[in-house]
Amino acid sequence: MSARWKGYGGVTLVSREPAFEAESGVEVEDRFYAGSQSAIFGLGVTLKAQGISFRINKIDGPVYGLSARIPINEPTQEVLDRYEITTEAQEKSIFELPGVMAEIAAFDDIAAEGSTTYRERAELAVGKAPGASVITSPLFLSVVRHLKSGVTGYQIDFVCLRRFRQVDLSYAYAGGQITLDTGFYIYTTNQLQLPAGVAFNLPATPAAPSSDYQWGWRKRGQRVEIVGNYAEQTVELVFAPWSLLAYTTSGGNLAW
Repeated sequence: MSARWKGYGGVTLVSREPAFEAESGVEVEDRFYAGSQSAIFGLGVTLKAQGISFRINKIDGPVYGLSARIPINEPTQEVLDRYEITTEAQEKSIFELPGVMAEIAAFDDIAAEGSTTYRERAELAVGKAPGASVITSPLFLSVVRHLKSGVTGYQIDFVCLRRFRQVDLSYAYAGGQITLDTGFYIYTTNQLQLPAGVAFNLPATPAAPSSDYQWGWRKRGQRVEIVGNYAEQTVELVFAPWSLLAYTTSGGNLAW
């Protein structure tokens, strides 16, 4: 809609067209003002001080126009979150298979100091008859056969969770909504404090492949992009069996 409205200080509000952004809950008006050069430039100074974008153009003769999108209500301070769940394929060594890892641990624990390890014996057995190896377990012989045929690993899918958040910058600064984390912590699904609809779609926690690993979520990446008066934050977590030597289980909830 458009109409002619009287303004102030030599500026006339020529048209106003309301709009509503459902995602952010912000109501705005696209307004067009007309007036003398000094009056329009003065209005521009006022809008700039309020953080409102505008554009000035010369209409005809001494008349100038100004277009601006004016917020009608205050920007919401409620954070707006969107979640994305995907899978990511990773290549793993054949020696990282859960059963193989358990057999490696059992063999290497009792092996004499300085003797060849389980993995070394398997690699040495490639190209030789399986009977040449002192390890005769069916699993070990299966590993050797796979190595002989060129199979050195396998593919596994890990679940990735990304959260996209948009928040007003003034609220982000005051409330500490933009946070950084070292990424050295492993979190359980409960420690992510997710909405029920998101948590429902995540996998259950399987058994750890060994006592040196624990399944959980680790923050792998994050990005903060400043767009106007809003900060758009992306946080990515990966659900996998993480090494307890390299990472630490968290004692508290994730600080997104």
